[in-house]
Amino acid sequence: MSEWFVIILFSALFFFLAWYRLSWTIGLTLFLLPAYQLRFSIGFLPMTFLEIMLIAVISVWVVKTLLNRTLQKAWFPWKWLTIAFVLAGALAVVVSPDLRGGLGLWKAYILEPILFFYVFVNEMSTPARRRIALFGLGMSVVLIGFGALLQSSGL
Repeated sequence: MSEWFVIILFSALFFFLAWYRLSWTIGLTLFLLPAYQLRFSIGFLPMTFLEIMLIAVISVWVVKTLLNRTLQKAWFPWKWLTIAFVLAGALAVVVSPDLRGGLGLWKAYILEPILFFYVFVNEMSTPARRRIALFGLGMSVVLIGFGALLQSSGL
């Protein structure tokens, strides 16, 4: 029961932060990239905390873009290549012998990273916002390095 409380509370807080400060949420997502190791399941669907963060960022960006009617401006030059790549991945899922596993890999390795890249390119357009992203990545490296130091010292 407490596991679900943490998941719901984290999701709600992350969606709230994404709605009010999307650029901060993108930086926080980059900082918490190691959260892909925190796994759980919603019914038959395996999830990670990183996927919760990505879903929050992407869905909030889509809703805000639709409300501001700026979705057409958000397309980037490689839209047709990106669409072709996503469709090729979807076709690979359809012909794979393990449909559930193929869908999971397609979601985790093709769909979510491409959508996050798309949101990142459109949202982090100013130097100040890019610094937020770099800070998040840098702090993630510091966190991982600190964990590696603790692990190598035997603590």
